Amino acid sequence: MLGHNRGRTLLPEQIMRLDEDQRQDPMGVLEYCFDNYRLEEWKDLLREMLEVCLTTDNVEFAEAEQRAGLLQQCKELEGMVEAAWLLLRREREK
Repeated sequence: MLGHNRGRTLLPEQIMRLDEDQRQDPMGVLEYCFDNYRLEEWKDLLREMLEVCLTTDNVEFAEAEQRAGLLQQCKELEGMVEAAWLLLRREREK
């Protein structure tokens, strides 16, 4: 699936936020994220961002189909956050 970032189409393999050290140690990124915020805090943040997007006038989400797409992507992102949390938890149990 392709994402959009300020008018540029991004390919799935493009890493935009991680620096070279983080690319070499993605588990460290997960550790940082979940050591500083609980899983529920991440999920609450996603819901809050979704609510703002869906309740604020925005040409990007003017059509019902666009809002439905955003909702689905948010659900998928929430699933990814949960999967990352589980991966980190399993890694720490080893």
